[in-house]
Amino acid sequence: MRVVHTTGYQYDAPVTSSYNEARLTPRSDNRQNVILNRVETNPVT
Repeated sequence: MRVVHTTGYQYDAPVTSSYNEARLTPRSDNRQNVILNRVETNPVT
């Protein structure tokens, strides 16, 4: 299974920096076991 989530930001004026925190990690419980989890961000800088 592959899940894709996209979050976008739009500002009224040009910005020089934006600090955000991503919490997109699945959790293991008695019905599922997470074998592999990866979060990729673009741009990477």
